[in-house]
Amino acid sequence: NFIGDYFMYDNKGLKEISFPNLESIGNYFMCWNEIVNKVYLPNLNEIGKDFMTRNLSLDNLELPQVVKIGDNFMLENTILSSFYAPYLEKVGNIFLDNNNSLKVLNLPKLKYIGDFFLQKNEVLKELSLPTLEEITKNHLTKNKKLDTLEIAENISNIFIFNCPFKKNFSNQQKQTKKLVLVKN
Repeated sequence: NFIGDYFMYDNKGLKEISFPNLESIGNYFMCWNEIVNKVYLPNLNEIGKDFMTRNLSLDNLELPQVVKIGDNFMLENTILSSFYAPYLEKVGNIFLDNNNSLKVLNLPKLKYIGDFFLQKNEVLKELSLPTLEEITKNHLTKNKKLDTLEIAENISNIFIFNCPFKKNFSNQQKQTKKLVLVKN
């Protein structure tokens, strides 16, 4: 139940992807499939790097069992409006970059984030990370409409650039429309 590297790459006519028993994906899966509009991966629990890059027709992605995602996940999916991953615990570097239609992101089990976690998601308004334990650097960059941030209060090193928030937590509360801190 594993797919290796370079699978489903640059398929001009591919519209749907369905692997109901797939549990693990290697690197470079679902990149540059410009008309894919439906993805069904209900048992997927681990993803390597470069997953979901430039799929220009996909508006919703649900990964109900995924726990770990490697680097470069979900880059430039221009109409993606929702992402659902209720068991996701760990993401690598550059997670969710340049998804111009993504509005709400709720990752209730996420514990670890690598570098450049969320950047250039122009319409993202809400971000919820209540169980976050560790974050490295450059975490929220150029998310101009982000006005609600829910994050565990033990996280003190989150960096926010070109968002409605200021760079440190003490000033964030003054600058945001709504900031919720959740105790672990």
